[in-house]
Amino acid sequence: MPDRALARPRLLLLALPLAGGIGLLVYVLVGLSLPLAMAVTGVLGMAALAGMLTRASASDRRALRERLRVGFGAGLLATLAYDLVRFLAVRAFAFTFWPFESFEIFGRLIVGGRLPPPWPLAVGTLYHFFNGIGFAVAFVLLVRRPGLWSGLLWAMCLEGLMVAIYPAWLRIRSLEQFLVVSVLGHAVWGSVLGIVAGRAVGQPRHAEASGR
Repeated sequence: MPDRALARPRLLLLALPLAGGIGLLVYVLVGLSLPLAMAVTGVLGMAALAGMLTRASASDRRALRERLRVGFGAGLLATLAYDLVRFLAVRAFAFTFWPFESFEIFGRLIVGGRLPPPWPLAVGTLYHFFNGIGFAVAFVLLVRRPGLWSGLLWAMCLEGLMVAIYPAWLRIRSLEQFLVVSVLGHAVWGSVLGIVAGRAVGQPRHAEASGR
């Protein structure tokens, strides 16, 4: 079955969708340029993908393309829901913490101080969505049968990494507000990802079964 070839993808293949997150982790821990770290990680992922495609059967390539498509669509929806619930939480609880401030920080790490506003914000927003979708693609490649609980587990792993890095790196003062917004956002992100991906991955199997 094609899915078996995708159940345990090579770690280097996952470097492609995780390039943004790995790049940021390397920047925070080591101080290496974020664009450079992303580029190196992305090249490793592209090389792994090219090597995998050359050796895979036609059915495995179709299955891989389908997983990538599902991950992209589910990741986009999940990231939009993630941002929406964070915005609503800030407004509902009258928080002073503003989670979207990090977008411009990301943008300046990528483009530096060369470009005037609003370019850093635009680039940082694209980076944010690249990460949200990339984490979703990695999830769909890793998990053979996505669902609500596996999506939540994946989201809480990402939440743990964020809590371990962001408060000290961004010098967040309103830690309680940050935690509330972050946990709610990741819970919604993981739920949407798991449900949408689970239904999308299951559709081809149902269609094949009904056609037999």
